[in-house]
Amino acid sequence: MEEQHRTHAAFPSGRKKVLESQKIGRKNEYVATVTEAEYQTMQTHSFLDKVYGGNVKNLVSTLLRQDILSADELKEIETFWRKENE
Repeated sequence: MEEQHRTHAAFPSGRKKVLESQKIGRKNEYVATVTEAEYQTMQTHSFLDKVYGGNVKNLVSTLLRQDILSADELKEIETFWRKENE
């Protein structure tokens, strides 16, 4: 019978673990412990904090100045936000 060991991959500072690995003989099997949406949320917060000091306005300003986000797309976001908060 093959020996099995479990390890975890986590974000720095003790944040939620995102992967579990199980060693089966000489192979590792990895399993996600968070959904894709949860992972995207964690990564978005991490990026926003590291690059923009948590300031969403600066992020949006950069997206607009660099023509990454169009004025029409910004209007779509504003409409979406209003509907979500009704």
